[in-house]
Amino acid sequence: SALVLPPWAVQLLQDRQAKRTGDGGAAPAAMTPAQAGGAVPSAPKPVRPLNPWKSPVAWGLAIFLAGNSAQTYVYFTWLPPYLAGQGLETAAAGSALAYFAILGLPVCLLVPLVVPRMRNPIFAILVFTACWIGGHLGLYLAPMAGTWWWVTFAGLGQGTFATALLMMNLRSRTTHGARVLAGFSQGIGYAGAGL
Repeated sequence: SALVLPPWAVQLLQDRQAKRTGDGGAAPAAMTPAQAGGAVPSAPKPVRPLNPWKSPVAWGLAIFLAGNSAQTYVYFTWLPPYLAGQGLETAAAGSALAYFAILGLPVCLLVPLVVPRMRNPIFAILVFTACWIGGHLGLYLAPMAGTWWWVTFAGLGQGTFATALLMMNLRSRTTHGARVLAGFSQGIGYAGAGL
């Protein structure tokens, strides 16, 4: 958090300064259009209000994020006690949770590099969903036979989270639209997952 704070603060100050000066690159008011290179400063475009409550894309992302987050919350809460209840040593059960969490990092770092280049991101979503399903079924049907395989599958399934976050940008035309979509889908999604 401390590493991210300085660039975030710089960006915030730049955004506020750009809002104060209008479009950020307009010539001062005292200059004539001829002095400014013939360009007439344009007024900032009004921001059109967006209603995510009526958007199928917003609802789709919210439901997708809710399902993904709920699965992740279940693993973080119940994986160690579940595995310990099946006969795995408590230290190994805790290590399984750590392994699950660690697997999410490389997957979530690779998704923004790979998925935008795909013609149709649904294939990535299907692969990650298959990983989740494989992990769930394995842990349910044979938790002690191949435990680490099932945790691996479930851990790789966490790519759905990075894909959901990425879709907020890929399915928006403007930064304002991305903000509205992200606020709605994450607000509804996390609330649903929490419930």
